[in-house]
Amino acid sequence: MNKHSKPKNLEKEKKENPPARVSLLDSVRGLSVVLMIAYHMGYNLWMHNFVPSRVMFHPVLNVLQIIFAAVFITISGIASCYSRSNLRRGLRLFLVALGITLVTSLIDVPVLFGVLHFLSISMIIYALSRKFWDKIPARIGAPLFLAAFLTLQPHFPMSAPGNISWLFPLGFRVRGFFSADYFPLITWFFVFLLGCSLGKPLLEGRAPKWVYGKKEDQPKPLAIFAWIGQRALLVYLLHQPVLYGITLLLEFFLRR
Repeated sequence: MNKHSKPKNLEKEKKENPPARVSLLDSVRGLSVVLMIAYHMGYNLWMHNFVPSRVMFHPVLNVLQIIFAAVFITISGIASCYSRSNLRRGLRLFLVALGITLVTSLIDVPVLFGVLHFLSISMIIYALSRKFWDKIPARIGAPLFLAAFLTLQPHFPMSAPGNISWLFPLGFRVRGFFSADYFPLITWFFVFLLGCSLGKPLLEGRAPKWVYGKKEDQPKPLAIFAWIGQRALLVYLLHQPVLYGITLLLEFFLRR
């Protein structure tokens, strides 16, 4: 027998029969969505002067917001390792993101390059260059991408060179630029790649067995978060109209 035949067969088997959905990741994604929703509610309350700036933009809360978003984006990167159609997923999500830009522009709080814009472009980039990223071992890629994010994050976004207005998706903004939600590709794409690196050992079944436990085996609170995590896009699309409605009701009843 050829000494290389077994690994090739094993690799083929894993591609044809990937591990089942990792419910723990759904739970963590659901938790991160809930925390992001809580942050957005606070932001709405700040915009309507219910919460002071010193609270909303406290350094601790700023760090927590970055952590919530980073967890969500990391898990999206992991999920991309499981997908065979990242290009199609990315294009569909980009259309959804454009719809969000249109709607939010009509109510004068535009989201020009929010988390869904970012994720859609990241999926497309990853789909077109996956062979390159997959050659980087997880033990090298994961710490490398994390280090790149932590190094660049304090310096972005930056002023656009030459006052070029269309560079904002990368993280270069002109004076007066505003996006109610903003996740530039420089810095945050490294978080997405971090997830892609971590997803490889998961996809190959090399994570601890408890990671692959079913949703039914999780404690009830985690199972609830898993339910949310499996419907993350729908929850994300619906949460802002709901939160905005709640904020308007508070405005009406508390400031009559």
